[in-house]
Amino acid sequence: MLFKNWTLKTLGLLLVLVFFGGCQKKYYIDKTTYEDETITDIVRVFWHEQRHYSFYIQKEGSQEINIKEIDVVYNYDKSVKIFSDVPAGNKMWAKIKESRGRTGFNYYTVYLEIHLHSVKDVEGGGWNHGKFGSGQTQVVQ
Repeated sequence: MLFKNWTLKTLGLLLVLVFFGGCQKKYYIDKTTYEDETITDIVRVFWHEQRHYSFYIQKEGSQEINIKEIDVVYNYDKSVKIFSDVPAGNKMWAKIKESRGRTGFNYYTVYLEIHLHSVKDVEGGGWNHGKFGSGQTQVVQ
């Protein structure tokens, strides 16, 4: 038998619990410090899932298109707001609120506000949950 006495069994169990306990995805968010960021020059908006969006961003006079992906970590009804208040001819924009994790290294988006021309600017985006399936979000208009 590998473990002959209860002390080694207890130590082995403790090591397994520490290892698997450290592998869980947790959001350690400092709720006292938020940083606002405004994303301008948005030309396309993709909605992947409930709180997961991507923006195509093209600066004025540039041929380069950058992609900004936003995944809001909180799941409450006020974490994402969408407005159709951008006049024709102006580029869409968004505002995000981020909080630094307790470790100080990671940022977590806790609020997203998207400003569009109309709801028709939101396009369906792909999603992938590995072995649990993948697909394409269909926007109902």
